[in-house]
Amino acid sequence: MGELTLRKSGDTESSGARSTVVQMPGLEICPSCDSAYVQALSSSRQKNGRLALELRCPECEVRMCVAATDAQVVAYEELCDAGREEMKRAYDRCVAESLEALAGVLARALALDLVTADDFAGPLRSPVVRRLR
Repeated sequence: MGELTLRKSGDTESSGARSTVVQMPGLEICPSCDSAYVQALSSSRQKNGRLALELRCPECEVRMCVAATDAQVVAYEELCDAGREEMKRAYDRCVAESLEALAGVLARALALDLVTADDFAGPLRSPVVRRLR
């Protein structure tokens, strides 16, 4: 990938904080802690055609400034898209499992005759709410 500059969170160039130049295998891997959850904070196009990116690792709070090629940014975006899709699939599975469990509970309550029409009345008409007032 090339060299990049690392700054701890809160440090700025004007604060006199030291920056470190390190090698980075890809934009998605933190060179400080090897986390695969590096997030892009900002970007701008440089005069030389590269993209200046500010990246942040949510695990160790390191901030990185790197000049990346379009190909490197495209590869990073593809990995982010794949991660987003994986999270969406996991979320969809959780929702389906939750709804399945709720349907099972409702089926059991119906089988035991624990659910009546009053359970579906508005909250103000429910006999349980009236008793609680």
